[in-house]
Amino acid sequence: MNKSIITEYPAYFLIFTLALAFLYAFILYRKDKKYKDLAKQKIWIMATLRFLSVFIIASLLLSPLLKSLNIKIEKPIIVFAQDNSESIVVGEKDIDVYKNDINVFLDKTNKNFETEKYNFGNEIQKKLDFIFEDKYTNISNLITSISDKYYNRNIGALIIASDGIYNQGINPIYAAKNIQFPIYTIKMGDTTIYKDINIKEIRHNKIAFVGNKFPIEVLMNAKKLKGQTTTLNVFSNGKNVFSKRINIDNNNFSKKINLEIEAEKSGVQQYSVSLTKHENEKNTKNNSQIFAIDVIDSKQKILIVANSPHPDISALKNAINTNQNFEVDFVTINQLEQNVNEYNLVILHQIPSKTNPASKLLSEISKNNTPTLFIFGTQSNFENINKLDNGLTINHLRNSYDEALIRQNKDFTLFEIDEDFLKITNKFPPLITPFGDYKIGSGTKTLFYQKIKTISTNKPLIAISPENLNNESKTAFITGEGIWRWRIQNYIQENNTELFDNLINQIVQYLALRINKDRFIVDVPNIIKETNDINFTAEIYNESYELINNEDVTVDITNSEGKVFSYIFSKNNKLYFLEIGTLPVGNYSYSAHSKIDNKDVTKNGSFTITEVNIETENTIANHQILYQLANENGGKMYDYTTLNELLEDLKKNENITPISFSNKELTDFLSFKWIFFLILFLLSLEWFLRKFYGGY
Repeated sequence: MNKSIITEYPAYFLIFTLALAFLYAFILYRKDKKYKDLAKQKIWIMATLRFLSVFIIASLLLSPLLKSLNIKIEKPIIVFAQDNSESIVVGEKDIDVYKNDINVFLDKTNKNFETEKYNFGNEIQKKLDFIFEDKYTNISNLITSISDKYYNRNIGALIIASDGIYNQGINPIYAAKNIQFPIYTIKMGDTTIYKDINIKEIRHNKIAFVGNKFPIEVLMNAKKLKGQTTTLNVFSNGKNVFSKRINIDNNNFSKKINLEIEAEKSGVQQYSVSLTKHENEKNTKNNSQIFAIDVIDSKQKILIVANSPHPDISALKNAINTNQNFEVDFVTINQLEQNVNEYNLVILHQIPSKTNPASKLLSEISKNNTPTLFIFGTQSNFENINKLDNGLTINHLRNSYDEALIRQNKDFTLFEIDEDFLKITNKFPPLITPFGDYKIGSGTKTLFYQKIKTISTNKPLIAISPENLNNESKTAFITGEGIWRWRIQNYIQENNTELFDNLINQIVQYLALRINKDRFIVDVPNIIKETNDINFTAEIYNESYELINNEDVTVDITNSEGKVFSYIFSKNNKLYFLEIGTLPVGNYSYSAHSKIDNKDVTKNGSFTITEVNIETENTIANHQILYQLANENGGKMYDYTTLNELLEDLKKNENITPISFSNKELTDFLSFKWIFFLILFLLSLEWFLRKFYGGY
């Protein structure tokens, strides 16, 4: 560290401070009669004290600064990252030997470099424990995280010890394209292909309905087992609900098995799919998988009532039928016999119309607070529509119509619109909308505005009035006919109708879902992966349906063995939250308790923790990707038996060197407390001597 004193004034100003201090002390003590009999050396001592104190004070008026130059040497940082996923322990034969060799290597490395140690798998952790329990491997996330964390640091190299198998994130080769440090790799695992039967993937619906059959698609592989057989079994609650014998006709066998299973009872149902094991299989963990389905009692029923047949009806029905949660009925107004009470949502296409006021139907809808979607068109009677006072009125002028294109309302917040849908709307044909003055209610939210030719308007093209707690049901409006053209245009652009269908289903699902007016609500996902945290939320309402959290909420969670875990919710912003981390795979029930108006209330439910086996599906090491990752980023690939060679290469790498940093600091002398105390000491000592020698 180098230090020097600088000032914003010329150095010769110090001569004036010296002269001032000398003159002050000289005049004060030269002919002071009080000290005429005092020895000269004593007078000189007091004069010197006064000289020093005045000199220091005068010098501070020059604003002196202490300039410090700090030079720091930073060793190169070697980051060692250990793959901590399950596939490592399955594929590595001598794991204990490996642990010892790595620890010895890192001890040696630390003598020449600064060593940082990490585990990676599901996530990145700054530790090294060799547990090998992570359910996923994400090498690309490791590379980008280390690059970000050590930005502007002297990182010498990243060493990755892995089997090269990754099942999350992008290809690590692409993730390492722009990094500024070399990557060295240590290959682990076994590249030998052994006899193996495995379930690669199970595809299934998340929801099924009681009494219905739901499809399952099982993708299986078999290696080096030509001429052998295996049996696919599906179990539910210990009962075998499906079985099929499969002949393996080649050594690299793949097969897709489609089957259907009946959903026998409601709730979250867990199913186990397994393939019988071969006696010479090395890895049998990948022979089975567990999945769960939420079985519900009934579908939500949608009724479409139209003034007359129209292409829009077909587009709506086909879109809604893509969601198996919904069951759609269609009828014209003149043929209507259905009881509106049986439906979760009624879609009225150009009703009330010029030929049919549909008074009875509208009265039933209003009486039962049934959510309603109005679709207007050239057959609509706007005088009768305005009398409904349902959130939108239209003063239809001169019986004229516009051709309205879509303009997005970016402030719409009731649900999220797919960005891909918004990208294709500029090519959607216009809807035929009534020309006139539009007036929307205070609670009505506009999803899309009308754009007439090139003019953007504030007239709603699609709008929604949310349900409230005063028993006013949800209402939505599509203010023009011709949405069937949107569906066709979606198919022309994307070769499918998914984006249009998703939009219609979002609107329908939002409308059909009623507000839960229960005053005690507890929510937790029905199906949770074992790697995910379990998060509960709870709400309590007073008689006016205002959120409150005056009372405590507790929950008892019971596993399949009958063991009970008790928790207390935390409170935040009138809501209740509970985060309990992860739980083992299995079925759980819960019972939540609180008080409302001094009365005990309880909510019961269940959830299932499903197993994640992705790491055991494929345990054949991918050393090629490790070689390429190192070779393209200035490093090499090593076996853990050649770690000494890796250490020597690190030492020889001319780019891995210490870096010196210089840091300038300017410190104002007025900030040094010791100067104040020095001046105080000098003046105090002088005062004491003057008094002692009879000067005061």
